[in-house]
Amino acid sequence: MSTPRSRDANPGGPRSTPTGLAACLGCRHLYSTWRPERPRGCRAYGFESAAWPSAVVEQSSGQGCTLFEHRAQGPEQATDSRQRGTHGGGLYG
Repeated sequence: MSTPRSRDANPGGPRSTPTGLAACLGCRHLYSTWRPERPRGCRAYGFESAAWPSAVVEQSSGQGCTLFEHRAQGPEQATDSRQRGTHGGGLYG
């Protein structure tokens, strides 16, 4: 039986946005720093923090991160970055 508070009662309703590692993992704006007191940073928002950037954003604004962008991955990215010149590569080639 479905009650108003059960999950299946409102399948299209608002979901809570993930915070912390779940929201930052795979984001192109996340980077690591060499500072032990602030090991994580966000290029989109322009800050470094001890906590995950999405958790800091949610704590300070009351909303989840809205600037998440998937990080490009895979062999096609590495192949494209290596083929910049007009020749095949190498010292003499």
